[in-house]
Amino acid sequence: MAIDIIDDLVAEQDRLEGILAGLPAQAWHEASGADGWTVRDVVLHLAQTEEAVAATISSPSVSTFDRGGGTLDEAMDRLV
Repeated sequence: MAIDIIDDLVAEQDRLEGILAGLPAQAWHEASGADGWTVRDVVLHLAQTEEAVAATISSPSVSTFDRGGGTLDEAMDRLV
């Protein structure tokens, strides 16, 4: 199962890299489809999520995400 997840992450990263590779520098600072987030914010969020998945696979007993008592949206805003 872990191999399937890693394969999926690699495929997702490759596709995303293909989309983002041609972006001009200014595009990273433009608004995304996620209200209040720039393109850069969204890509950072995706990278952090993938890092958390990889860490969980390699050390399932280690908690990689702490909401800090707030909502999931609040936690994501803090991470961004």
